[in-house]
Amino acid sequence: MSEESRLDGVRVLEPVEDGDRFIIPDPETGEEYVFEELFRFELDTNENAYIFLQPEGSDNDEEEEVEVQAFRFEEPDRLFMIESEEEWDMVTEVFNTIVSEDDE
Repeated sequence: MSEESRLDGVRVLEPVEDGDRFIIPDPETGEEYVFEELFRFELDTNENAYIFLQPEGSDNDEEEEVEVQAFRFEEPDRLFMIESEEEWDMVTEVFNTIVSEDDE
């Protein structure tokens, strides 16, 4: 994965309950956004870890649609954009599986 796909300036805040909070700067405006961790997972097939984030304060109720962000993740605070279509398909499949299990 190229160094250009790394998100610079990401900082981890104090954990909230089960997950971390991340400050992610917008590279175009410099504005900073706080995201909460939904969950993370690792794959044996490519030895990568992934993390799903939602904007801080987003409710998990079904009436409001929340934009979830997914990144390749390296400890402690390195987030990388997911660039390949195959990787996106795999991450989307995992997310949908986990969300559908939570709904049951």
